[in-house]
Order: sequence, then C-alpha cells, then structure tokens
Amino acid sequence: MSNPEIRSESKPTHAIKIPRETPDLDSSLGNLRWISSKLTKRGQLIVGMTGLNIVLLPVIVLISFFIQGSLLPPAIVVALLLASAVLIIATSFERLRRFGDVLFLEISDELQWNIRATEMRAGESAASERPKLHVRIALRSFARASDLPLIPGKFGPAIYIAINVLSAVMVPWFFRGYFY
Repeated sequence: MSNPEIRSESKPTHAIKIPRETPDLDSSLGNLRWISSKLTKRGQLIVGMTGLNIVLLPVIVLISFFIQGSLLPPAIVVALLLASAVLIIATSFERLRRFGDVLFLEISDELQWNIRATEMRAGESAASERPKLHVRIALRSFARASDLPLIPGKFGPAIYIAINVLSAVMVPWFFRGYFY
C-alpha cells in the first residue's frame, strides 16, 4: 500500500471532486481560480444564449409574417433547444458555484487561522499580517464570478431559465393571430 502524501500543486484538478487528502492553500487557490474562470465563461454563455433566444424568436416570427410562410415551428424548436441548453449550463454554473463557495470559505478560514496564529506567537496586531495580494485577488475574482451578469444573486440562474422558457412559449402566443 502506498502512503498517501499531501501534494502541494498549484495546478487545478479540472474535475470537481472532494480531495481525499488535505489540499494545501496553493492548490485550493488554483482550484478556486479555475472555478472562477469556468463560472465567468458559463455566465457569458447563459447571457448570450438568453439574448439570442429573446431576439431570434421575434425576428423569425416577423420574417414569417412578411414572407407569408410559417417559420414558427422551427423557431419554437430553436427556442426550446436554447432554453434547454441554458437549463443545463445554469445547472452546471450553480454546481460549480456551490463547490467554489466551499473552497472560498475554507480558504478564508485558513487565512484567519494563519493570522491568529501569527498574532498569538508574535504578540502583534492582526493588521500587520495580511494575506498576500494574489490570495485576495483570487477570492475577490471568485466572488465576482459567482454572480451572473445582469441578474446577480442566488436566483440569477433560475431567472435566466424562466426568461428562456417564457420566450419559447410566449412569443408564439403573442403572434398567434397572424398565423390563423
């Protein structure tokens, strides 16, 4: 049997797993940076797909009206596909955000313990021992990335999902008189 060693790596694992061994501060910060990057990308995807869904449906409905043909069924399929994609991405965003919250809190606790330990040993004030700049930047970057653009807060993903579903369902309903 091999002896489980605590490795100090600054590279993220690229998979959301609870580590079997105690990760050090640098590897936890690397994971938090990786999560922040993924949250930012997924947030941009959610906003972009929602914007596309909002703009695409009325445009297709209006084009259908002017060419005297109905592109409405394909438009509804596209809207439902976009809404489904937003649902999947928003669920992934929320899962990553929750794991990042755990890392954020644990890193914060670790920094507090380090400051208190230094304070007790040296008898100095907590203000003289501050976390390093790269640590503070990683924590703030995660805090910013954990909110979706335009609709921040814990209900942001649900609101984006609702907007997409309503767009797919309501736009054809508003234009129902033009096609019957």
